[in-house]
Amino acid sequence: MELTFNKVSESQWEATFEASSDFNIHLERNNKGSITIAQRTAASGLFAPAFNIDSHQSSPVFDFDFGALVYPKWIKVISSSEVIKGEVTFA
Repeated sequence: MELTFNKVSESQWEATFEASSDFNIHLERNNKGSITIAQRTAASGLFAPAFNIDSHQSSPVFDFDFGALVYPKWIKVISSSEVIKGEVTFA
């Protein structure tokens, strides 16, 4: 599934999706920068931070597998650098 990122501010791009099983997120960005993955198990409401990489530890390419015990989950991906390509692959 292709992720569509929306520019929220000068240094924040966001995309959301529903995960019904374990998944991988692949991002290609124009620069390194922080990445936060937030989640919620309710269909609506606020997201809770679940995973974070700060800009000093990041690279322009992000590729990570995620798994959980409870599905579905709603996932928000937040990047401080513009995302050129974003994809989610499910198990």
